[in-house]
Amino acid sequence: MAINDLFMLLGGLGLFLYGMKLMSDGLKLVAGFKLKKLLGKFTNNKWLAALAGGTVTLVVQSSTATTVMAIGFVNSSLMTLKGAVGVIIGAKVGSSLTGLLFTFNIQTVAPLIIFIGTLLMLFFNRKKVNHQGMILMGFGVLFLGLNLMSSSMIPLSEEPWMNLLFEYSRNPFVGILIGFLVTALIQSSTATIGIIISMISVGIITDLNQAIFILYGLNLGTCVTALLASVGTTKSTKQAAIFPLIFNIFGVAIFLTITSFAFDFAGFVQTLTNNVNVQLVYAHILFNVTITLLLLPFSRYFIKMTEFFVRNVSEVETEFKFNYIDVRMLNNPSIVLEQTNQEIGRLSDIVLDNYIISSTIVTPKEHENKLETIAKNEELINYLNREINKFLVSLNTMTLNPYEIETINSCYKTIASLERMGDLSKDTAYAINQHLKDRHFSEEAILRMEILAKKVEESLTSAFELFKNDYHDEKVVDEIKAKTREIKKLIEAKGVIQGISLVRISSNLNRLSHHALIIAKNQRYKKVQEETEEEK
Repeated sequence: MAINDLFMLLGGLGLFLYGMKLMSDGLKLVAGFKLKKLLGKFTNNKWLAALAGGTVTLVVQSSTATTVMAIGFVNSSLMTLKGAVGVIIGAKVGSSLTGLLFTFNIQTVAPLIIFIGTLLMLFFNRKKVNHQGMILMGFGVLFLGLNLMSSSMIPLSEEPWMNLLFEYSRNPFVGILIGFLVTALIQSSTATIGIIISMISVGIITDLNQAIFILYGLNLGTCVTALLASVGTTKSTKQAAIFPLIFNIFGVAIFLTITSFAFDFAGFVQTLTNNVNVQLVYAHILFNVTITLLLLPFSRYFIKMTEFFVRNVSEVETEFKFNYIDVRMLNNPSIVLEQTNQEIGRLSDIVLDNYIISSTIVTPKEHENKLETIAKNEELINYLNREINKFLVSLNTMTLNPYEIETINSCYKTIASLERMGDLSKDTAYAINQHLKDRHFSEEAILRMEILAKKVEESLTSAFELFKNDYHDEKVVDEIKAKTREIKKLIEAKGVIQGISLVRISSNLNRLSHHALIIAKNQRYKKVQEETEEEK
């Protein structure tokens, strides 16, 4: 085999993987919002979770990506291990269905598809058309890479060592090992299928049983990425990562036993079609569908196994970390934005707690203790504000659709208001402390301050709920506006403001209500997006 043939093989594999990524990115840009809504509807029903996992895999064109998403959700406490199990199993079926791409014999027209995709990407101003062009271009590049791999393998088929290697692969365990190593290396079961098809087309692999043994191995190889993704995570996340490995080991063992001694699996697949490439795809689908139907009802026992294997994992508990955002999900904007909203929701809860503590008037001695709690909360608020901002900057470098761009802008504005609210709450607490040192609050002043503080709390709660529920409601915005005007009138009323400290406190409360209104109004684009989706 000449060095040029090796370069062609590697170049073909590179084009194949790049085509997969282009097509996946285009599909995510077209369906990202719907994908996010689908992921938000996961239930404890393992069959529905499996269906959702398979659907998401068909969109992102990678069971590994879906599995890593599920692991990220577990790590971020957005999904339980039980919910993730269904998604991970469904992803396996979705991944095998992506192999149907190879049943289309379009290698000869792949360059034309690339040309059409390029035209749509470069010469149209509509984003939706550009994204569709990206899908077409990825589809064409994928088949161009597949064609290049097949061509480069013709000289490889004549190499004695290659023939010897695949003679050994007739042994089931050698075939499984080859499938495992190749998939673990390139981290794509679909790409491994493409390589096997290329080898079949040039005669390197001549026996369907050989290919099926390699199929078993590639299902195990897809687990490696998930295991790597769980390094440095929580115990439940590690359990979610090891689950697909245990599940696949059982699936491969059952299938290997049945097909070796009781059932001619390869013979059955050959009765479905005469095309060897299509036979391979059908075998992959039948394998994954069958073990899903067989083993999913017993998923709770597999969960117990994962809990047995992953136990006594020491976890350092600290508040100064993301509870929801998983930076490894950066390549999936529609998913990670959901996590970002959850993290900002956590930040809003801390801000609200700090405000309530800050605005409550107590005795001087009790207030000193409150200041320590407020200072600790303020540190966490500043930390989350800083780190979420950094993460959003990184997210801005990814390929985003218009809605995702609007969502990021909304996140910037919301955390800016939350950070300012934290400062105002802290300043309010110190102003109250100063007033308590200088003089006592009169009963009338305490009553008026409590009324003001309660109205501000109601405004903050309403605004934060809008953000956390990912929704815009004009009626709620109008209610917050009315409260803001009412707060201003109460502050301006005669006899309310007496002394520098009270002026400072009242001013802070007024500004807090305005920031609540800013956050509520900031959700308006979500209403527009929902109306657009309904029109579609």
